[in-house]
Amino acid sequence: MTAEHGNHKIYRYKLDSDINDLLIRFSNIHKYDSLDTFKEAWSNWCESNNNIIVGEEKRLQVLGFTGDVKEKMYIASRYYYRKRERGSGGNGCEVKCKQNRSYIILDKSLLKLMDAHISQFIIDIDYKPSTGFDNFYEINKKVIECEIERLINLDKDKDKDKDKDIYAKIKKTYKNRYFKLR
Repeated sequence: MTAEHGNHKIYRYKLDSDINDLLIRFSNIHKYDSLDTFKEAWSNWCESNNNIIVGEEKRLQVLGFTGDVKEKMYIASRYYYRKRERGSGGNGCEVKCKQNRSYIILDKSLLKLMDAHISQFIIDIDYKPSTGFDNFYEINKKVIECEIERLINLDKDKDKDKDKDIYAKIKKTYKNRYFKLR
């Protein structure tokens, strides 16, 4: 499901932040409910918030979303927000503390190569960051392999699957830089 918004296609339609807050509250209240109880509570919630749901449906339709908004909201509530660990904040948005992990910084020259590559193709409306990365990888295979090796050598744990994790990190960095540059 994609649509053009301005000069770019939209691949992920996000719910309004006010809707998300309502869904988070609902999910926290019904976090430990059985499936049947959750569905019944969801049905009641939808009836009492029908005006809000209709408004969100209209907003997403204007953006080009053609799916079922209620289903999108249900999935977010049941399978995403309900399973998140929450603190006791006023609106339920405080996330419980977790152990910080060390952040690995990619080499600046690789980041510059990514930015230059993205800048060449970003004007193309049909450009997708996933296929763009595949092209970037083919062009800069040696540089990426050297970066993977450098990061493996920095790692103290020496995990045998670390190269796959680092490759995934480089791919994610490419995609993030695409959205940042766009």
